[in-house]
Amino acid sequence: MGPEWDVRRDFQQTADGWETVRLAPARPRARDGSGQTEPSDEQGYPVQGIRQAVSRQEAAQSGGQYTATDVVWHLPAEALPQAPAPGDWIVDSQGVRYRVLRVDALAASGRYRCVCRHLAIEAGLDTLVDIERAEPTKGPDGVEVLRWTVWRSGLPAKLQPEEAPLQREGDQMILRPRMKIYFAEPLPLDQYCQIRGPDGSRYRILAVRGQERIDGLMEADVEPAPL
Repeated sequence: MGPEWDVRRDFQQTADGWETVRLAPARPRARDGSGQTEPSDEQGYPVQGIRQAVSRQEAAQSGGQYTATDVVWHLPAEALPQAPAPGDWIVDSQGVRYRVLRVDALAASGRYRCVCRHLAIEAGLDTLVDIERAEPTKGPDGVEVLRWTVWRSGLPAKLQPEEAPLQREGDQMILRPRMKIYFAEPLPLDQYCQIRGPDGSRYRILAVRGQERIDGLMEADVEPAPL
C-alpha cells in the first residue's frame, strides 16, 4: 500500500512559484463618507502565495465577469488570521496590487482560491499622476489661502480628453477643456484635492464616481485648475 495522500501538504510541497505576498483587507468607509482606499505598504498579512492565470475556459464561462488578464492567487488558510473577501488587495513581492473579485475556500487543500484583477494592466493605465492636497492656512492679511502639497505620487492613471462645453465668463462664451481621469484605486478625493499630470498641469476635480467598485475603475471629471 502506497503512502497516504495529504492534499494540503502535497499542494504546498509540489506547487512551484511560491512568493511572499500580503493580503490587505479592504478598509471600511471613513466617517466623511469616502470610499475604501488602497493599503499602504505597512498594512496586511504576509503569507506565501502562488499565482496562476485565469483559464480561457473560466474567462469564457464567466459571461464577461473575468478576463484573460485576470489571475488566481492561492493562499494557505492556516497562515491567515482571517479569510480573504472580495474587495481586499493582494500585493505581490514586487509591490503590484491585485483586487480580489471572488474567493473560494478549498477545504480539502486548506487554501483560498482568489480570483483577482490588476486593474492598471486591464485598463491600460499608462500615465503616472500625483494627487495634491490643500492645507488651508492664513495669509499675512488674515485671509485663508490654500497651500498645495503632494499627498500621493506616481499613481497609474488614464487621461481621456472630453468634449469641451461652452461656459460664460462675464460677457464672453469660452471653451473650457475637460478631461476624465481613470484610476485603478478607490481614492478618497474631495474638494481639497487636485490632480497633477506628468507635464505639470494641474486639474480641479468636478466629480468622482466608482469609488465603491471592486471590478472596475474609479473615474474623476476634471478641468484645468485656475493659475
